[in-house]
Formats: sequence, C-alpha cells, structure tokens
Amino acid sequence: MIHFFETINPLNGFDGKESLETYMWEQSLKVEPKDPDKMEFVVRFLLLFNVASKA
Repeated sequence: MIHFFETINPLNGFDGKESLETYMWEQSLKVEPKDPDKMEFVVRFLLLFNVASKA
C-alpha cells in the first residue's frame, strides 16, 4: 500500500498544474447549482428530513 501512495501521480494525463486546475474548475461548474432560487426546494427538503429524523 505504501508503494501505491509513493507512486501516485495526480497530474497523469494533464500537461501541468494549470490544465488540471482548469479541468477541475470545469467539472465544478457542472455540479454547482446555477440558480440559487432553485435551491429553496433543497433547503426545505433538508430541513424537513432533519426534523423528521430527530423524531
């Protein structure tokens, strides 16, 4: 297992740190909510779930 961590290369397949950062930024844009108004449903759902789980 130590060998695995010693040989891991997070930049494998990328030209450098900047291209990795660009890729990660583009991926984050895919999962981040774009419209905060749509998040009201999620907040209400989480509050309901949290209250229900404590009962």
